[in-house]
Amino acid sequence: MTKETPKTLKTIDDLRQKNDAGVTILREMVEAEKYDEILSLAKRDIKGHLTYDDVMTPDADGVNILMVAGWQGKLDTLFETALWKNGHRELTEVVKHLPRTFAKDIDGPAAVQNVIQNQFKYKERMTIKRRHPKP
Repeated sequence: MTKETPKTLKTIDDLRQKNDAGVTILREMVEAEKYDEILSLAKRDIKGHLTYDDVMTPDADGVNILMVAGWQGKLDTLFETALWKNGHRELTEVVKHLPRTFAKDIDGPAAVQNVIQNQFKYKERMTIKRRHPKP
């Protein structure tokens, strides 16, 4: 990944772009432990969220992003609400397939609940904004 690449990233969907080797930008960033950049992008992207396929699709060696984050001790970051907004169903599926070796490191059901609660808070804020538009 070049230094210019992060400037072109504006949405979660942009992280799905693949390099010449067929590796997603998301995968490159996770392997380089650039979680702060991933989270920053996710917070700016109000509609996008990670999907089951984003984190569970294995590479040629059978390794997926969930496993990489687990080995790095970064599951709590991978399960951040900002990355999964409006994607609680997909996160639920990821949690169901969480390897036992990593289950002790993260409370998957609590992460799903956080996403659901955040989704309700967001919808509530949007409803208030529509009722009380700025003059």
